Amino acid sequence: MESRWRLFAVLLLLGALLVPVAGAGAEVPQPVEFTNPEVAQDPDLTKVSNHLLRAQRLQREGASADAIADASASSDVLAGQPLVELRFDELTAATISRVEALGFRTIGEYPQYGVMYGYVDLEVLDDLAAIEDLAIIQPEYGYELMPGDTTSQADVSINVDDARSAFGVDGSGIEVGVLSDSFITTFPGASVSGSGCDTFVTGMANQLSGDLPASVRLIDNGDGTTDEGAAMAELVHDLAPGSPLAFHTAGPGIAGFAEGILELADCGADVIVDDVIYFAEPMFQDGLIAQAAQQVVDAGIPYYSSLGNYATYGVFENYVDANPAVDDTELTPTGDDLHDFGGDGFAEVTLENGEGFRAVLQWPEPHDAPLGPGSATNMDLYLFDAPTAAGTVLEFSVNFQGCSEGTRGGDPFEIISYQNTTGSAQTVYLGVEHYCGSEALPFRIATFGFTNSITAVDFESGVFNDFQAYGHAVAEGAAGVAAIYYQEIDSGGNTDGAPGVFDVEAFSSLGGDIPIYLDETGQLIPGGPVTRFKPEITAPDGTNTTFFTSDSDGDGFPNFFGTSAAAPHAAAVAALMRQRNSQLTPAGILGILQATSLDIETPGQDTRSGAGLIDAFFALDATPLPDTTPPSWPGGASLSVGSIAADGATLSWSPATDSALQGSETAAVASYKVYLNGSVAGTTASTSLAVTGLSPGTTYAAKVEAVDDVGNETSNGPSATFTTLNPLPPGGSFTDDNGNVHEGNIEAIAFAGITRGCNPPINDKYCPDKNVTRGQMAAFLVRALGLTDDGGGNNFVDDDGSTFESDIAKLAAAGITLGCNPPTNDRFCPDNAVKRSQMASFLARALNLSPIVPPPPSQSFGDGLWIVPDEVTPGTYRNSDSSQFCRWKRLSGFGGDEDVIAEWLTQEIAIVTIAATDAGFSSEDCGTWSTDLTPRTPSPTSNFGGGAFLVGTEVAAGTWRNSNSSEGCYWERLSGFSGELSDIIANSFTFDIQTVTVMAGDVGFSSAGCGTWSKIG
Repeated sequence: MESRWRLFAVLLLLGALLVPVAGAGAEVPQPVEFTNPEVAQDPDLTKVSNHLLRAQRLQREGASADAIADASASSDVLAGQPLVELRFDELTAATISRVEALGFRTIGEYPQYGVMYGYVDLEVLDDLAAIEDLAIIQPEYGYELMPGDTTSQADVSINVDDARSAFGVDGSGIEVGVLSDSFITTFPGASVSGSGCDTFVTGMANQLSGDLPASVRLIDNGDGTTDEGAAMAELVHDLAPGSPLAFHTAGPGIAGFAEGILELADCGADVIVDDVIYFAEPMFQDGLIAQAAQQVVDAGIPYYSSLGNYATYGVFENYVDANPAVDDTELTPTGDDLHDFGGDGFAEVTLENGEGFRAVLQWPEPHDAPLGPGSATNMDLYLFDAPTAAGTVLEFSVNFQGCSEGTRGGDPFEIISYQNTTGSAQTVYLGVEHYCGSEALPFRIATFGFTNSITAVDFESGVFNDFQAYGHAVAEGAAGVAAIYYQEIDSGGNTDGAPGVFDVEAFSSLGGDIPIYLDETGQLIPGGPVTRFKPEITAPDGTNTTFFTSDSDGDGFPNFFGTSAAAPHAAAVAALMRQRNSQLTPAGILGILQATSLDIETPGQDTRSGAGLIDAFFALDATPLPDTTPPSWPGGASLSVGSIAADGATLSWSPATDSALQGSETAAVASYKVYLNGSVAGTTASTSLAVTGLSPGTTYAAKVEAVDDVGNETSNGPSATFTTLNPLPPGGSFTDDNGNVHEGNIEAIAFAGITRGCNPPINDKYCPDKNVTRGQMAAFLVRALGLTDDGGGNNFVDDDGSTFESDIAKLAAAGITLGCNPPTNDRFCPDNAVKRSQMASFLARALNLSPIVPPPPSQSFGDGLWIVPDEVTPGTYRNSDSSQFCRWKRLSGFGGDEDVIAEWLTQEIAIVTIAATDAGFSSEDCGTWSTDLTPRTPSPTSNFGGGAFLVGTEVAAGTWRNSNSSEGCYWERLSGFSGELSDIIANSFTFDIQTVTVMAGDVGFSSAGCGTWSKIG
């Protein structure tokens, strides 16, 4: 197998300025570079990016340092060593030592994610690739920036000034954490002191001017050069001047970004905002950054992210083979396996001289460690100079994925960058090729500009017209923020687009119902894909800063454009809302922002602006004051105590209620606190609690209080007093039950007062081996149930003078006994022994149990050779155990193999129909066969695994997809369970993920090695 080059994450900041990465506009790669002779000699080198392998080859050939650096495609080269990312299945201290022993200069290590960043000697790539746990070696491709003395115009445009004045808020006490490239790199004179979370910067020019607080928490400045983080912080400070600020760089790499989010939260951030996306963040599952963002949201911290400046030029299509009659297995594209873009295999992109663009291709298979096993399908991305595969390949991305022989999974990711340097306008042609693996897959292409705004590039209409948003901005709990020019707001919609209509920036990324196919471990989401609508809200951009970037409105101060500027405005308003009500959850804050937004773009929620343009005054006005009202107890609420023992008891109580509103959410009773003698003995969300560790023979005052989900606690909860039992004397309550198997239960009913003993008045014996009379049973039940009403009459003629006469009367009054001589029933027979059948009737009546008539037992049998129908009744059976490989045979006689009608060997649960004409049936290691065909699935639409299932009762008709075919998946649709070939309607054995339509007329469905089946249609 020839070498396929890997290309991964490039950091992308969502501001206004675009800076090309290393290698943009470099010499056009030639088709000869599709091959790598090094890989043929060392298959481990499939882990290494083709960029690094080419740089290594150039170094060995004596090329110049500049040529080697350009070929590596790394964002930084130090003393001839490129900055790279190493990704491992598991990163241990021993592995780190082994890597560094090869001269690797580490700048960041993240064992929790299995990632290291650092500078590498190209000559040790072979040794690094040989490390068993190593998954990927790739360049750290770097990042692009797109994005007091002055105040952001958004303060007026979205009515923040009015909100601060009307509601008395300025953000005080609500720290806003910012993630971007850097904070202090361009500010001489800045002073940094402290360590860890207590590191602060002072003395910056924009701090001295009052455009930032005098002290800002600076956890990690990073290696960026633009200080876009400081510009974002200025915008937050303009709108929420009382909010403390914190900064953490969004790197190095994806792992560094994820760690930065968590560190901001750990250091006390109450709201977090970022303006960064990595190209290699997953499109179809939550990557490390999305998981970190969701983690802080789940911890109660609102998260706002720039949705991106990529306009509407995305692609989302199902792969369609342009020439399905030919399967192209060549590395050099022939055009036969290119995707059919509406009639041909090419998507046009027209570039003026000097313009460039970048394209990222992904498809819904797992990313490699630590997000899953990697992709089992290999797709590639090409750029041609003509609409034919015979033309010149201008750029290509042909990473290794798992279906390529001898390789591990790899990420389902391809990326190309191209700049037109021809001197005139140029039309180029993008192609997506399927190399190997499943063809039944959708894919997405996200496009980016890197010399000017993406809107300067002419993408083919009808092809590039789908959503662009992806990555952590699409995390479930993160708010994706679109951008609208502040002058468009202030002019009443008369600056951009149609007059009188509020239009978002042309570059603001297109959203919509973004599909997520896979969970965090790379497994298909049951019943998926799920969709997440983005963006949620829109906020202003193009407002003033003191230094970033240029003065476009002529007022003497630089203007900051892009969703990078919109997101901090939204975060600042969230900080004001959180100051007004710190109990609001992230979902509660976002819900209010959406509900009070000005509807812009198309009516209702739309794919460019979400719910609309936020308005701080209306949002603060809709923000309720904190809930300070505790739950309430209903009249007659009570606390009862049961199961009292020497060291514990069980407390139960009536539920409390809470109906206080919290934004768009309803507060509720979250927990109950149980107090004993004034101290908390336990907390629970239910209405009962078993307390243990109590002292014997001690009286306790018990009380329960209700607590709502914001911490308000009642003070008038129900109470009760109880006394724990004294400890048992040595040997227990009775002298004649020691060692008896029932001693524990005998002691239990003695403590409960149900039995007193069998030898009054001493009662030191229980007589455990004697029978119970009907009179004694009456006493037991009366004490156990606390019966007091004797009905006022003499029910039976044979209990007069009996010790148990009163108990018998109470039992009769309660309807628990009817008598012993039906139908007359004028006798109780108090001295007769209680039969077990009579005991059942006593207990059923005492407990108000309705009689249950069980169904007749099902026909069942185990392994062996059985005669039909003498020993086995014809019918349909299911076995109980196939873990040791179950083998069964239907027989027409007993003469040997020639008498086998059908047989099967399986490690899944089987179903077989034994015919009345069969002579015999045999099985081995199948457990028990039974005609009980109770459904194995909760409902016919529930997910199910391997084995045989009944269509209709266990598996619904419809379309199903399996989760795993890596070991070989076999399935069959069945018209019956005879085991004969004639029952197979359709079947398949494959190593690809399967989609199967089960028909309503099918009798059964069976599979093995297919993982979990999920209904998709």
